[in-house]
Amino acid sequence: MEHSKPIFTPIEEKLKMTRESDGKRVDSTHYKILIGSLKYLSATRPNIIIYGVGLLSRYMEEPRVSHL
Repeated sequence: MEHSKPIFTPIEEKLKMTRESDGKRVDSTHYKILIGSLKYLSATRPNIIIYGVGLLSRYMEEPRVSHL
């Protein structure tokens, strides 16, 4: 690990996301389309980190404004 290069991650450190957010619900169909597009981009572009997409895909059933 001594000679490894650090990389930028688009996820905030120590970010806490929950399913029971108090935020307003958003259209789950639109949210699923967005997540699907991000998954496609992360598969075709190796420089996009899949961790963030996987984290956001956990909230596809009842997405809130905070998840967007």
